Amino acid sequence: MQREAGFRHLRAGEQVWNEALDGLVYVKFSTQPGDPGRPLTVLSEYPPNHRVAPHTHGCDYTEIVVEGALRVGKVELGKGDVRIMKAGTGYGPLVSGPDGCKVLTIFDRADGSPPRWLGKEAAGG
Repeated sequence: MQREAGFRHLRAGEQVWNEALDGLVYVKFSTQPGDPGRPLTVLSEYPPNHRVAPHTHGCDYTEIVVEGALRVGKVELGKGDVRIMKAGTGYGPLVSGPDGCKVLTIFDRADGSPPRWLGKEAAGG
């Protein structure tokens, strides 16, 4: 990481990647790490044909498909496509394309970023 007055350069390959949801990996970036009220940026890589159950988030966010394809419910998104979601809006499932996908998500607040599962997933099924 290169640190300059007022900004930082972070390289995705040099960060700690976390695994979630059977092969989906992600890395988090924040302007103020540890401050739950600050925006949070998450870079996620989905393996091919990966499914994420329907869910919602507790804050507004913007999501950009960087590589590959992602189906959200019945909507197909490709490289460069953007989704803008309001807090509490349910959606899904998410299914990555045959080559997987890479997605950049910018949450308005870090503490609103964790998914809240819907349907049978919310009931532990």
